Amino acid sequence: MKTLVISSIIGLLIVPGAFQGGFAAEKTNPSSPSSATESATSVPLQIPDGPAVTRVRFKDRYHAVEFDEFRVADGVAFPADFIPLLQDEILKESGKSEKFPQLVRKDQNPMAPDKEVLRVTGTVIYYDKGDRGERYLGFGGGAAKLVVRAIFTDRGTNEILMKEPITGTLSGGAFGGGEKGITHEFAKTFVNTTRFLMEKPIPAGSGAKPDANAEELEPATKKIVVTISRDNFEEGQTQLNAKATAGYRIVSVLAIGGRAEVTMEPKAAPSETYAYRLIHVLSPANLSKDLTKAGRDGFRYCPHTTAWVTGGFGIVFAVAEKPPVRLATVPQYRMHMPMQISNVPKDIAKDQRDGFELVEVLQINQSYLVLLEKPGE
Repeated sequence: MKTLVISSIIGLLIVPGAFQGGFAAEKTNPSSPSSATESATSVPLQIPDGPAVTRVRFKDRYHAVEFDEFRVADGVAFPADFIPLLQDEILKESGKSEKFPQLVRKDQNPMAPDKEVLRVTGTVIYYDKGDRGERYLGFGGGAAKLVVRAIFTDRGTNEILMKEPITGTLSGGAFGGGEKGITHEFAKTFVNTTRFLMEKPIPAGSGAKPDANAEELEPATKKIVVTISRDNFEEGQTQLNAKATAGYRIVSVLAIGGRAEVTMEPKAAPSETYAYRLIHVLSPANLSKDLTKAGRDGFRYCPHTTAWVTGGFGIVFAVAEKPPVRLATVPQYRMHMPMQISNVPKDIAKDQRDGFELVEVLQINQSYLVLLEKPGE
């Protein structure tokens, strides 16, 4: 297994700019109370079927982030000579702004000894170099794609706090953009996505520790993949529900061109049966509306399933899941996709004051889609 050590600390001060356009959220509950400031008290917020969280945001506790060992999963053909390039690009992106003043090497301590450090490790789980000739022709074809499963841990306790898949895409450049350009594009996405995730409240401690052999120990032979074409979502939904009836549950979604690869694995309790509804919209602004409608039918957004399916007009794809036991409350959703990246943290912070929680960050072209969920009333 290849190893990449990225030794850098990113300070987390984010100064959002004024909203200047882009997709705004569908506000399903405009009367929700809001507060001008965030409380620093660790008061648990219970999300149905999810972990308790605190009101303390990542960026309020961790004023430094250490990017540590990146690995390449067995069977993933990520070029060995791209590893140092990826390291250099992430270092450049993290150090471009004066908003990120502190850079600490691996295992070094912050300048202020009382500062806690968030460590981010990652595993490359998918890589497609794409086709430079198609990228040169334009029309969205031939894009290169790199997917990393990022794990966020407290450096002091080594406790896992968050797991997030992060995707970088190379869709153009000079004469179609050379293959090495994926390292630059991924670095930008990685640093921006990490900044946005720092707005989330810290989950209550689970005690889970990272496993160095997690990729090898996963029972891959028990997993199945359902391929869903953008040309026939209804058939894909039927296939997912047939597998769910047979005892499987969705664990991840990967968009590859005009299709989505949905990975499912056997449930811990075979007697429990889940159901799925596919959400697919041409306009990202309709995503929260359709998810809220699904919520009224007993469904809830399935984490890490939002994807951008290309081919013709791009489609935003997501999956809603109905658990065996009906939810006690109806979840609500808001979506933002501002034109200026600096507005993303502002939108997240405002919605979280209204009781919503960030559940998805997805880059689409040069913008970022963020999806937030509220348990409901």
